[in-house]
Amino acid sequence: MTPDAWRWRPYLESRLDAEISVPRSYRRETVTSEASLAADREITFAERGNPVWLRLTRADKDPSASGPVEWAQRDLRRLKDGGEQGGQFTASEARGTVVPANHRDTDAAVLDVTYYAQEGDTARPVHRLAFYVVTAARERYSVLVEMPKGGKEEAEGQDLFRGVRDRLKLGRAETST
Repeated sequence: MTPDAWRWRPYLESRLDAEISVPRSYRRETVTSEASLAADREITFAERGNPVWLRLTRADKDPSASGPVEWAQRDLRRLKDGGEQGGQFTASEARGTVVPANHRDTDAAVLDVTYYAQEGDTARPVHRLAFYVVTAARERYSVLVEMPKGGKEEAEGQDLFRGVRDRLKLGRAETST
């Protein structure tokens, strides 16, 4: 199913100064107490029984004032250096690219990376697409969609990423009414 065929539902997240639209079948994930600190800065959506999921994060201000390309490159290096430890997996063998992009006349970047997520004794290939935006007011946002590599779920995840990115409204300038 393509993004145009999905019925989209907008979520205005005033605490993040963001509006994200997701397919109606995707539901906001419940936050556990361990993740309560991140809960103020991010929201996650998933569809029941579907391994494709997405997350919108409003990041802290960056004292180095780096742009979205540098931010995406740092995340790619982090994945290549061993990934996200402490969670349910350790990423390894990450391969990816960072491409400059644009979001409503604001500099942005797209990270496209594939890695193997170690879960117990098995490693599964994962495809991650992430979109990084730093607004004119220096508000920093990322949207990531993660999906299994290969097959219809990967195609769905890519379509989801494009649809969310195209409908995204970020920062006070875009979300204030």
